Amino acid sequence: MGQLILFLILIVFAVLIIVFKDFIKKHRRVIGITLGAILVASRMGRGLEYVQAQEYYRAVPLQLCSISTYLALIYFLYDWKKLQLPLFFFGFLGLTYFIDPDIPNWSEAFKSFYLYGITIDHVIITLAPMYLIFIDEFEVTFKEITKPFFAVVILIFISWPITIWWEGSNFFYLVKKPVFSDLFSDSMGFFNTLHYIIWFFIAFFLLNIISWGIIKGINKLQKKRVEV
Repeated sequence: MGQLILFLILIVFAVLIIVFKDFIKKHRRVIGITLGAILVASRMGRGLEYVQAQEYYRAVPLQLCSISTYLALIYFLYDWKKLQLPLFFFGFLGLTYFIDPDIPNWSEAFKSFYLYGITIDHVIITLAPMYLIFIDEFEVTFKEITKPFFAVVILIFISWPITIWWEGSNFFYLVKKPVFSDLFSDSMGFFNTLHYIIWFFIAFFLLNIISWGIIKGINKLQKKRVEV
């Protein structure tokens, strides 16, 4: 039931972006600053819970979702165009939260800020690519899609020794597999860090190519409508 509610929230906001596209464009800066402020409040609330639980490593932005949240926060507050490329390709991965939220106890989760904070973050970063396409008319060349891929490769190799050194941390799921890894890992009968990283690279690169195709398709449709 909880997962269904999360999906409905995501779908509702996705529809709102399309329906109120012109309004959002007209008030783009006000809406952008508002979204940035919401993300700041969300990160502060979750950060406070991490400190209270003494799980300091969870506040470190070395997961793609956390990185995407900070990218979105800075982009919406300061309108820094250079962040559009990584925000678009990293943001799509926020969808994994809605596919598998990995919340063992929903009744307990509703009592904490964590559920609300992580949902706010993931709704915004997952729909950020839609925002970039429909509101900012974002375009990208095929050559540019390799940049986020190599950025992820670098981030994983940076986080690897930190994960080994920092007890309890699990950056990029290098220690403990994500539940959704069952789709490609457990089906082969085993799971290990190297295996997961290889599959992650392949999946992320393919996702980048698909995302690039989506951008090109939507931009062509929008241009045709303008010409008509």
